Amino acid sequence: MAQSEKELGINQYIKGPGHLIAGRDVIKQLDIHIQGQESSIDHNNPNAIDCPFCGKKTLATSVLCRKCYSPVKDHFDEQLEEHRQAELKRFREKSEIIFACSISLVGFVFAVFAFFRFDGLMELVGVGFAITVCLIGILKLLLHYVIRALVNRFTR
Repeated sequence: MAQSEKELGINQYIKGPGHLIAGRDVIKQLDIHIQGQESSIDHNNPNAIDCPFCGKKTLATSVLCRKCYSPVKDHFDEQLEEHRQAELKRFREKSEIIFACSISLVGFVFAVFAFFRFDGLMELVGVGFAITVCLIGILKLLLHYVIRALVNRFTR
């Protein structure tokens, strides 16, 4: 049979014996138990920062702010992830531009090679193919800029 909270000696009220201590109270209780007082932040510590939520000094490496108990680590992890996603997006855009320019350059070089190297029908096929590849690269580049401009216009 399951025992009730009263039988187990658990008190859900904030005051009184046997009550459960919330996580933030545990931090204070540990500080007081270990140091005899609540801990203070050394302002010369290179990890000391202003809490983004309350503005009080806390450590950048701490999970929670020592004053307001806001999730400092989660806040900075979110900012780091946003920065990484923005960098990844810029890298992909640059890669697409480089790829499109490379296709255009290969097409142009092949067109010049086909024009001077081949005769007759082979020359026409080679130049036609090369110009098609060159135009595909240019079209991809233009579409990239047009789509990005449209996305920026409608998402602002």
